[in-house]
Amino acid sequence: MSSLREFSIRVDNSTAVYSPGDTITGEVFVDLNEAQTCRGISLRFKGKAKVKWVENRHSSNNRRTYLAEENYFGTEVYVVGASHGEIQLVGGQHIFPFTFTLPLNIPNSFTHEYGDVVYSIKAVMDIAWALDPETCLTLTVYSPFDLNQAPSHAIEDELHEEYCWCVLPCVSEGFMEAQIYIPKSSCAVGDQLDVFIEIDMNSPSVDIFGIELRLKQILEFHADGRTKTQSETVERSTNNGPFERNTRINLRLQVPSVLHSGLQHCNLINIMYHLGIKFLVSDCHCDTKKYYAIMIGAKSTVPTEEQARPIPPASAPSDLEIMGIPSIPLVPIPGMIGDSTAISETLNPPPYASAPPIGFQIPNPSAPVDPTVATMPPPSYESVMAEEVKK
Repeated sequence: MSSLREFSIRVDNSTAVYSPGDTITGEVFVDLNEAQTCRGISLRFKGKAKVKWVENRHSSNNRRTYLAEENYFGTEVYVVGASHGEIQLVGGQHIFPFTFTLPLNIPNSFTHEYGDVVYSIKAVMDIAWALDPETCLTLTVYSPFDLNQAPSHAIEDELHEEYCWCVLPCVSEGFMEAQIYIPKSSCAVGDQLDVFIEIDMNSPSVDIFGIELRLKQILEFHADGRTKTQSETVERSTNNGPFERNTRINLRLQVPSVLHSGLQHCNLINIMYHLGIKFLVSDCHCDTKKYYAIMIGAKSTVPTEEQARPIPPASAPSDLEIMGIPSIPLVPIPGMIGDSTAISETLNPPPYASAPPIGFQIPNPSAPVDPTVATMPPPSYESVMAEEVKK
């Protein structure tokens, strides 16, 4: 359409990253060369998940497509005009503000070859008997997985591996025993995963020349009763040997910036993580591998029991105060340790206002300011004391 110079969606958040329950505030911007007749301009808010993949069955000519979708919300509202009738927008610039509150139980944004979770805002100019101009803005929703939902526990395991002679498999070359201890089964992005291994090698001819840690991400896509699985190693750490026959080793692996476990509130896509331990052995013997499930999420911001402990009462007067020598008062700095007011407000915040309703809202104009109230002077000290005497 030649009369349309610009048609865009702008949001106040420059990164367009939101959390569940956040309110999106923005505007639809229209710049016209000349007057344009249309039914109106609509906004479509949508959040959905979709998975799709194709499999060959028995032959390349027999292919089946697996497809599934899951909708989280879908709302369409006209910011100007309606679905019937016509209006005329004069030439020049037009701004139509809007707000939209995201639901609480929605999954994190996700993109992959076989599936995605997408949130978007689309503006459409509805023109009768013509191609409707439209513009779209993709939003990113960050929905962290709270590790309090998956209490961590220690992982303890024992390995026993027999080794045989490569030429005569019936001839034993001894065995290896290993005690594995992982202090925690859940961690946050950026944390260190510690692995403690105690090795007892009872083989004179087999050596362990390396131990490798691997953090593997496993993705599951569900559609039509079938599951498509994809996995990749997102982080690894290797400790090169050779090691002594009887030794204790401490291995570490840092958790990289990855999506959190589970992709909660989504029934079509699942994210899992496995920590793999691989013993690299000499000669023709097979390496020993073992995997353990690990949960990755976000650290909770809720104060612990130790942090929420009430502030102790003031201490007894010092010896100087008893002798009549006043002590120098310490003036607390707001926000620092020792400021009881700041601590109390942090541990006991004021009640929050009621959450806004989910969906589209038209912003209300600000209430006018009453000049008599705005210019009214504060009460004097004498008037306040007089009121106290009356009481």
